[in-house]
Amino acid sequence: MVSGNIFLSAEETLLTAVAREGRVIVSAALSGIESDQIYSTFRKGLLEEGFETEISYQFRLYRRYKGFFSFLGDKVITEKKVIKTAYLDIYERTFIIEVNGEKKVLLDEEDFLRSFFKAEDVQLGRLSSRESKEHYVLARISFSPVRLVPPLNMISLLYKKTAVVTRWTEADIKVPASREQGF
Repeated sequence: MVSGNIFLSAEETLLTAVAREGRVIVSAALSGIESDQIYSTFRKGLLEEGFETEISYQFRLYRRYKGFFSFLGDKVITEKKVIKTAYLDIYERTFIIEVNGEKKVLLDEEDFLRSFFKAEDVQLGRLSSRESKEHYVLARISFSPVRLVPPLNMISLLYKKTAVVTRWTEADIKVPASREQGF
C-alpha cells in the first residue's frame, strides 16, 4: 500500500510550551523545509499557479504517570489542531491565510512565509504552575504544498510526496522564573 504522507528527515517541529496565568501556551514552527523539493513545489504552486496550500499543527497535552500506574502509559489531557490554509489573491497580489475561518491578509512574501510556517501562542489547556512538572506537550506538523479538494485528494494515495509529516516532538512545560519562586 502506498501512503500519501512521508516522515521528514531534515525537517522538524520546533516546539515551546509555557505555563502562564494558569494556561498552557504552545508555539510551533516548521524548520528546515527551505531546502526540500516540497518547498519549491509549494512556492511554484502558490506563486505561479495560484493553488491553495495547507499546514496543520497538532498539539497534545499529556500527564505523566509515575509509580504503580506508569505501565498504563501517559494520559492525553487535551488535544488541539490548528489548520492554516493559504493562497495568493492574484488580482490584489496579496497573501491570504485562513485560520479557523478567520482571514489574515499579508502584503509581504517574507511576512507571509514567517506567519504560515508558525503557530504561535496557542492555548492548549489549563494547568497551575505546580502541575506543569507532571505534564508535557507533543506536537507534529503536516504540510500539503498543494491542497486538493475531494475527489482529487485521492491522488495522494498514488503519489508519495503529496504531503509531509514531521515526527512527534516533545517539550516540557516551562514556568517563567518569576512564577517558580515561592514554591
